Amino acid sequence: MQLDPFIPVRPRSDANMKENFKALCDQCGPKLPGRGKLLHSISYYPKLLEAAFVAGYEHIPPVTEQAPIMCFSHKKIHDVMALAQYMIGRDVERFHNLTLVAQGGLFHGIFPYQDMMPGFVKNQLFKLPAGWSSRFIARYFRGLFEDLNAYPVYRDGSDLPITEEEYRHPSFAGPQVTGMSYADFHKYTRKQTAKSVLQVQRDMEEKNRSFVILPEGRYCHDGRISELLDLAAFASHRKSRPIVYTTLSYEELCPDALGKIEVFMYTTAAVAPPESRNDFKEHMKKGRTLLQNNTTVLASSILAAATFMELEKGPVVSRASLQQRYEELSLKLLESELIYDPRLQDEAFRKERWSRYISRKAFKWFSIRGDEMKVRPKRILKYDDGERTVPDLLWNINNAIHAAPVFGLNSDRVNPEIFRGLVEA
Repeated sequence: MQLDPFIPVRPRSDANMKENFKALCDQCGPKLPGRGKLLHSISYYPKLLEAAFVAGYEHIPPVTEQAPIMCFSHKKIHDVMALAQYMIGRDVERFHNLTLVAQGGLFHGIFPYQDMMPGFVKNQLFKLPAGWSSRFIARYFRGLFEDLNAYPVYRDGSDLPITEEEYRHPSFAGPQVTGMSYADFHKYTRKQTAKSVLQVQRDMEEKNRSFVILPEGRYCHDGRISELLDLAAFASHRKSRPIVYTTLSYEELCPDALGKIEVFMYTTAAVAPPESRNDFKEHMKKGRTLLQNNTTVLASSILAAATFMELEKGPVVSRASLQQRYEELSLKLLESELIYDPRLQDEAFRKERWSRYISRKAFKWFSIRGDEMKVRPKRILKYDDGERTVPDLLWNINNAIHAAPVFGLNSDRVNPEIFRGLVEA
């Protein structure tokens, strides 16, 4: 099926981890390819990736030239596997070693405690053993990220609570998780963050490593590209390195039978460094626009938009009308200049995505009887508040919000309050 300009990454990754593994170890040292091999081996497990597709590898300069700064959009936990596939799938001639910053919580027990420990243990009684367990689990993550040449940065309000009371509360359990008092941890994080930024710059200059960064700094948002931090612009200006932006888009509403989803990644042409510090904000504003407007529009976003537009008529949706709306929006997309999954040109493929959506997502959100689809408010409003701030349907619309004018969708209405009103009417 037509995929141009996208290419499947898995065959390239397989080749690099087999035929080219020794060459990559000679080029980057054994740790990076070794960890890449581990991540590659689990990327296609159930609930993770079904397939990964990339366009724009040619925009990465060869290893004989200066390594670029590589900025990726940040969407969900699957980003770890998606980025692993992207980086492993590069040509050997473009396989720069890398350096990166990662949230400080990954180097302590903060991440395991916050994201892996069940809620019922986060209380006064269990916070001590839970904190110690999280600290033990963190050893694995620390080793993993250190092998990827990652250095910790600590975010106020997340890795570092604003007040000592929040730090000591069982929901964070700072003394048990980090083994430090609030004052000591506060000093440590400030010192370590500054040290990490300097170390990344040394890696770029002395070892010609690519600085890989998720410039939004978080994925707890509504699916659109958030405001970008200035760190990428700072490093680009300081080391005179271009920035290469890559978007990520997930086929979230059309998983396969094992819950696996596809990811599309689109890399833009390199952007020259900002000329001065005064240009940082504007430079990253342009980067944000590039990331949003080059996000690949997939069937999931079309289906989400079609469902929202049908719900605007009322909480009971006609199945035939929804399918017709999906087809109409798909045809509008094909006539546009936007970047989209090339397989959408195939009618049989669109029908296959429709079938996946109905059987694996819509049946949970709607009570379906014949042509009648009655919305189930509690189910359609449910979402993982650790990963996003809006229901899944809105998140998938927002992922391709730049396509709203093409669809004829009023983007101002795509917000949780209006959506709640529609489904609870």
